[in-house]
Amino acid sequence: MATLGGKRPRSVLHVRLPCSPVWPLGAVTLVGDIHRRDPEVRQRLLDLATVPPKERRRYLLDEAERFRPDVIAISWRDVQVFAPHEADASLENSFNFFYSNSVVKKVLASFTGLKMVAAYHSALRENMGYVRLIARRFRDATVLLGGGALSVFHEQLTPKLPEGVIGVIGEGEQVMEAVLAGRDPSPLRVSMVKDGVPVTGSTPPPLDLSDRAIDYAYVREVFPQWERYRGAQVSVQTKRGCPYRCAYCLYPYIEGTQVSLRPPEHVLGEIQYLYDHLDARDFWFADAQFLTGRRAERNAEAILQGIIDRGLDIHWSGYVRTSAITEKLADLMVRSGVGDLEVGLASGSQRMVNEMRLGLKVAHLYRGAANLKKAGYRHKLILNYSPNMPGETEESLLETVESYRKFAAIMGEDQVYPMIFFIGVQPHTAMEERLLADGYLKPGYNPMSLNPRAVKRLLYNPKPLNGPIAEACLEGWKDGTDDSGRRVLLALERILKRGGGPRVAEAVGGGAAGSG
Repeated sequence: MATLGGKRPRSVLHVRLPCSPVWPLGAVTLVGDIHRRDPEVRQRLLDLATVPPKERRRYLLDEAERFRPDVIAISWRDVQVFAPHEADASLENSFNFFYSNSVVKKVLASFTGLKMVAAYHSALRENMGYVRLIARRFRDATVLLGGGALSVFHEQLTPKLPEGVIGVIGEGEQVMEAVLAGRDPSPLRVSMVKDGVPVTGSTPPPLDLSDRAIDYAYVREVFPQWERYRGAQVSVQTKRGCPYRCAYCLYPYIEGTQVSLRPPEHVLGEIQYLYDHLDARDFWFADAQFLTGRRAERNAEAILQGIIDRGLDIHWSGYVRTSAITEKLADLMVRSGVGDLEVGLASGSQRMVNEMRLGLKVAHLYRGAANLKKAGYRHKLILNYSPNMPGETEESLLETVESYRKFAAIMGEDQVYPMIFFIGVQPHTAMEERLLADGYLKPGYNPMSLNPRAVKRLLYNPKPLNGPIAEACLEGWKDGTDDSGRRVLLALERILKRGGGPRVAEAVGGGAAGSG
């Protein structure tokens, strides 16, 4: 690819597009990796999520004009206004529109839904507008666009990109390394428009993270919004990749299935710096899963022991399979400051867990919870349940309710927080493949569409179980979202037990594919 004056690029401007103001770990990681490989490359990181909307365009242009970068790396975190769980108002609004018996609620939901759709399209236009503005104003720079939005929706977004903008799917370090070396990145995992036609490269081998520590002292120098995150929750990664192949999950597609662990001393050094220089006390381990096998468990033990040994008074959390929590790990977790934990078990039925390829034993989840309780755990265990998955039956739904009761018996009811988390169909997942093969989805469907028919299909809740599930959800949510998951489960149990004959959710694709 062409470089400025035939020379290799020597400056990179990182731009995080507007989103919820969470710690920009992806962009920070890329800044750190570039600096590790070539400290002479000038860098600057701009976080538009922290800039008032009316000031963003001017701020971006002024900063870019002053910096005059050779490369502009844009991070687009997400594009979705809709989240398929009870803590998101759009879910309740959608259920009122689709399932409520009240005409008034349906009408109100339709108006609220129109506002949400308008906000969604406005955010899309704003972010795509920044990409086009940068490509137009800085024609001599190489422009990269990465982040979760592009990774997941590259088939929809790439045709809208200006020609020459390089979309980065998944991790960006290898693409950036090629660009800074003056090499053509198109054979790598990129998506771009060439001669008016979208083209996609291939996936390179996964990165070895063993020598990739982030120099946060340097990040602090080049990140003008650093102070905006003082005292806020920050994210740290202990590994990349996920060996599990859950049917509805995107992590294997984005990060790959091969796990690369980061040395405990690197993770601890980053936590220490953020603790000392950003007053960080609330940490999120941004791994697909915190515990992914024996090697990961030993790595986690060393990290948690290091937190204890350093006397760091923090709270931390992440996605954790309680099935992997041994007595030793439970003790280290509690003493190192573990807070509320999210457990994505999807269902209390082993058959349904297998159907969704989660690769765990439900009984082992209870054992891990018991280890936590024995170690003195006093926070919430958040159980993400996804009712009406393919192959669901009344019996499996009742097993889910019973699994909540088992967790409550182990932990105490006040420590168990069931959350209803519907499966939103995502591209590049096994779930999507099954639904396409079965005809539930049509080839060429638009996963970014928010028209009512598309939302109803992508918010997976098919007949015949959609009726009792919707009834239970609307009943459970009417008093607000606080502790609503518990109310939904108990309402669902009552509704199913009042009779009406057996009902089985529409099965899609083949049989169970789990490993248990």
